[in-house]
Amino acid sequence: MLTALQDRITELSKTSPVTALRAIARLQDTTPALALATVRTARAAMVSWEAIGTALGCTRQCYARHMPD
Repeated sequence: MLTALQDRITELSKTSPVTALRAIARLQDTTPALALATVRTARAAMVSWEAIGTALGCTRQCYARHMPD
């Protein structure tokens, strides 16, 4: 899915670079909130902070400090 999105934006950048940039800006705006929501869902499913940090490529404290356990 992400590869398809990347390919689509790459193609869009060739024909409509401003639209491609707007799409990227929207992704940048949406990603942090989506990450937090997904972390909350993972924690509700009893996924450990260590596993969350590993999946996100950061330390487990990266998100843990922003959320009550």
